[in-house]
Amino acid sequence: PGPTLCVVAAIHGDEINSFEIARRSFHRIDPALLKGTMIVVPEANAAGFRNRNRYMMDRRDLNRAFPGSRRGSDTSLVASILFERVIRNCNYLVDLHTGSNFRSNIAQIRVDMKNAQALALAENFGVGVIIGGAGPRGSLRRAAVEAGVPAIIYEAGPPYVFLEREIELGMQGVLN
Repeated sequence: PGPTLCVVAAIHGDEINSFEIARRSFHRIDPALLKGTMIVVPEANAAGFRNRNRYMMDRRDLNRAFPGSRRGSDTSLVASILFERVIRNCNYLVDLHTGSNFRSNIAQIRVDMKNAQALALAENFGVGVIIGGAGPRGSLRRAAVEAGVPAIIYEAGPPYVFLEREIELGMQGVLN
């Protein structure tokens, strides 16, 4: 019994820090002490992750396709399945990312500050830099908040590289 926290990683296949944060967080949870449910999606863009490609196989950005459609592109179909079968069953969402195009992002949380529950989630994550904004249309975070699921993004580091500091910070944030 209790709330359901969903952790989604590797929406962009080049964001390998996100995968490692999700993997470590899952393995650190002691089910006997957990009050609620934790759902982890370590590779939302599995083909992109395997191929070290940011985009889906149809060259679209999964994080601009939410909530998706069963009648659209392959990317839209994946977005729809993830959104309908996972995200709608969450009480909270942590979406894990890194910088893109070889940019390295300072560890930060992005949140719609108009949503009190999402802001509380951002503050409890424990990263000092919190950036406000609803997020772009089609992003998982924005679609989740619009569907009533408080959501944040943790962004840290560059794509294609494991950075231990950002991974540890992200894992601790998820556990918080």
